[in-house]
Amino acid sequence: MILISILMAGLAVSAMAEEAVEELSKETVVTEMVAEKVEEKPAAVEENPVEAVQKPAEKPVVKALEKPVENAAEPAAKPVEVASCEVVDAEDPLKGCAAHLVKVSKGYERALKEWKAFALSASRRLENVAARETKMKGDIQAKSTEITKLRLESSRKNKNRLKQLERENKQLWKDLKAIVKEQAGLCKNLAKQGAKKQSELSANISARWKSARSSLR
Repeated sequence: MILISILMAGLAVSAMAEEAVEELSKETVVTEMVAEKVEEKPAAVEENPVEAVQKPAEKPVVKALEKPVENAAEPAAKPVEVASCEVVDAEDPLKGCAAHLVKVSKGYERALKEWKAFALSASRRLENVAARETKMKGDIQAKSTEITKLRLESSRKNKNRLKQLERENKQLWKDLKAIVKEQAGLCKNLAKQGAKKQSELSANISARWKSARSSLR
């Protein structure tokens, strides 16, 4: 019986060993198949994916203009010269019936001279009055400054001088007002005289033109 039990146990151990070997062989086969699949590379992917990702996209190269800008080095075009009105020399004699216009031209020349003389005379009168006004304002300022100084000193010995300066300054203010009034009168008179002078000169030119026009008919 003992022998039979030993044989039975040996067979069982042998069977278990065979099963373990069989299982180990299966695992080995599976491992080899997985290794073969890992070693195989996909046919579609030939490039390194990391390099493909890291490689930046190439920017389009902008080609330089092969053809230079036309007329780039040429100077700017000169402006078109406009012919001015022809000025006739005063010494050039007028021809034909145009000679009758000489009297009109002389009338304008005479009027221009007289008008300039009239305006210059009025300007000189106004300039004289303006100079007096400027001097008077300066005197008033100087006396006012001295009056203020004497009042701040509050001295009895300055009393007479103070009264004198106040009288003088009062008179200067009256004279200044008179000068301002004189200026206004000169300008008002200039407007009247200017209108009269302009009318006289225009009448003289109109008479000259009337005479010239009658000669042209």
